[in-house]
Amino acid sequence: MPAAPGVTLLRTGVSQTREQKKATRLAELEQKAVQIEKLCALGATDAEIAMFFDVGPKTLMVWRTQSEAVAFALKIGKVPSDQRVERSLFDRAVGCERPMIKVFFNPRTGQVIEHQYMEKYPPDPLSCIFWLKNRRPDVWRERYDQPPIPPEEAATLAQEVLAKLMATS
Repeated sequence: MPAAPGVTLLRTGVSQTREQKKATRLAELEQKAVQIEKLCALGATDAEIAMFFDVGPKTLMVWRTQSEAVAFALKIGKVPSDQRVERSLFDRAVGCERPMIKVFFNPRTGQVIEHQYMEKYPPDPLSCIFWLKNRRPDVWRERYDQPPIPPEEAATLAQEVLAKLMATS
């Protein structure tokens, strides 16, 4: 329908259909998926990725459900940084050596001397326990030999302990 004389139409052009809007949105999410994968590989958390795109964490979760590319990027992108952490935990658990450089400065001569050496890190028992509990839970999980106390018995036991504490103070 043509506009009346002297009236300017604010809206020009053809409006998009729902399918076109959805296709445009998916294309935008696919472009973001490339960035998301790179951020994940650098070790960014979901909250940090959402902050990068200036959206909330819930929006990122919606993107994950709307776009397979985003879901794939969030899953695959985290693999390299997870593997790096796993390797570091393993090295910490069994002990390792790392090449280091110590720099010395001789103030009399003004000479800088670099000395290369191997820094030795001993095995860390806490890392060992953590590693084994996660890798071999059948052998290393914490066991509770006693069955849990029923709530009725726990309440009476707690009252008895409280009464003893009150009597001693």
